[in-house]
Amino acid sequence: MEKLFTDVIDIAPPTRDGISRLELAMGAGTLTLNPGSAGKLVHGTISYNVPEWKPKITRHEHTVRIEQDKSNLAMIKGKTVNDWDLQLGSSPIDLALSAGAAKVRLDLGGLKLTGLTISQGASDLSLALDEPNQAEIDTFNFTAGAARSDLHGLGFLNARRMEFNGGAGLLALNFDGQLHQDLSVKLSASAGSVTIAVPDGVPSDAKLNGVMTNVKSDRAWSRSQGRYHLDGTGPTLTFDLRMSVGSLELKRL
Repeated sequence: MEKLFTDVIDIAPPTRDGISRLELAMGAGTLTLNPGSAGKLVHGTISYNVPEWKPKITRHEHTVRIEQDKSNLAMIKGKTVNDWDLQLGSSPIDLALSAGAAKVRLDLGGLKLTGLTISQGASDLSLALDEPNQAEIDTFNFTAGAARSDLHGLGFLNARRMEFNGGAGLLALNFDGQLHQDLSVKLSASAGSVTIAVPDGVPSDAKLNGVMTNVKSDRAWSRSQGRYHLDGTGPTLTFDLRMSVGSLELKRL
């Protein structure tokens, strides 16, 4: 494991007009994703010390896929390096990310995301948007295993729907950022801990269906027969929550 390899990733959008799809698939390691240069679809470096982890790049019509061979993870001994440091450009992107036992840091503010799908295994993931997405997303899909996930700025994502599926992990959903349209959120989780935080003044309704779910809510949320409500004006947040053997916390920011 002595030698370190570094591949430079420098990919222009496969089409000048329209939407490009970018698929990132990695195993164990670290992934940092930030906004970058305007003329690129994705740019940056991937460093690794396992030769079999050399990333494979494929292109098909409007899709670019960057992936690694993850089949031999259990056989590798010693200290490993697998660092992805990538920047996204300003063209419209349908982004799909799959990560295994990784540390993932995503800063997606100000991009033109037309779609977003995230799937993680036993990962530590943080996602942040500090400014609005410059495109509209129909559905944001998020799936996590025994993971720790901290998502901020979800109001900035400019999505119509969000769907979350979680296992025995920690999931924090912060809907800070101005909503420009109603947002429907579906969540299914088992044996996990979920925290939902909504900004003051955003009208919200949450319906919970669950078995052995411990629920904690601050005084701002009113409760009636398994339903929770926040008063406010403007676009509305609607939650359909299905949980079992876990805990749920509802907060007002």
